[in-house]
Amino acid sequence: ERVSDQIASPLTYGVLRPVILLPSALEGGDQQTAAFVLAHEMAHVRRFDALTKWLLAAVLCLHWFNPLVWAMYVLAGRDLELACDEAVVRQYGRGARAPYALALVGMAEQHGGFAPLTSSFSKNALTERITAIMKAKPLTAFGMGAGLMLAAAVAVVFATSAPARQQRQWPKACSPAASGPWWGMCRRA
Repeated sequence: ERVSDQIASPLTYGVLRPVILLPSALEGGDQQTAAFVLAHEMAHVRRFDALTKWLLAAVLCLHWFNPLVWAMYVLAGRDLELACDEAVVRQYGRGARAPYALALVGMAEQHGGFAPLTSSFSKNALTERITAIMKAKPLTAFGMGAGLMLAAAVAVVFATSAPARQQRQWPKACSPAASGPWWGMCRRA
């Protein structure tokens, strides 16, 4: 972890030797907020999100003209943030949802400017993240079983193959092997 006065929000960079870069404003602040921030950024490191972002950016560079790829890029970035938020809530427990949401709001208040290649604290993104944090429900055995059953049903439906086409049966007099190159002009049987 490193501290910089040049950034307004925490970020992670690097794949082989990842670095968590924290804003200097966070250094003397609330310890709980710092713990949440570090847990969130460590979730990015464990999930190799920096590599994922690079791959998404590479695909976007290749298909810059495709609006579906732009949508994929934006939605994948959102999903990465939501997954890390979920990991923090899982790590600290359901009782930490409100303090974590307040920590996000506090970070958004300190954040300023526009950073296109980092996670944003836009109003809509922040609202979505806080809503997801507060509505997070623990995974139940019934939910896990239902998900597995659905995945198995989809696999059975799409993994089975149609019956093989039967090959056309030629009369012996008309078979390509028996009649040579003129098999198309064979006599009618």
